[in-house]
Amino acid sequence: MSYTSEQIKHLDYIQATITRQASHSFAVKGWALTVSAAIYAYTGSHLHWWNALIGLMPAIAFGWLDVFYLRQERLFRELYNDSSVEDSSIPVFSMNTARYANAAQYPRCAWTCVMRANTLWVFYGVINGFGFLLLGISFI
Repeated sequence: MSYTSEQIKHLDYIQATITRQASHSFAVKGWALTVSAAIYAYTGSHLHWWNALIGLMPAIAFGWLDVFYLRQERLFRELYNDSSVEDSSIPVFSMNTARYANAAQYPRCAWTCVMRANTLWVFYGVINGFGFLLLGISFI
């Protein structure tokens, strides 16, 4: 395979974007854990049901933001795969991922598929599970 310098630079741009999306996802997980832990610590010392509900809100919001970044990462991975083919139909320096948003052709990039990712369910499941546990204890 022989690539032009423009094609190699294009692949570098796409890879940098994929790395940035993964970095954002990691930062979102850190914020979700920090904010939820702070609210849950307060809830644990005051045990009001509304505090536990408030503690669930950031975890759900950060979870949705994490799904967004994971989906963007998958879209750019598909762009990278198509751009790395020698006779690619992707224009050089194109960062348009709209063609991969079609769930029928690219089921791995569908919102429902991204939301079922094991890493998201385990991480946010533990955070939300702890919130529901505090919610149940507050009613006792």
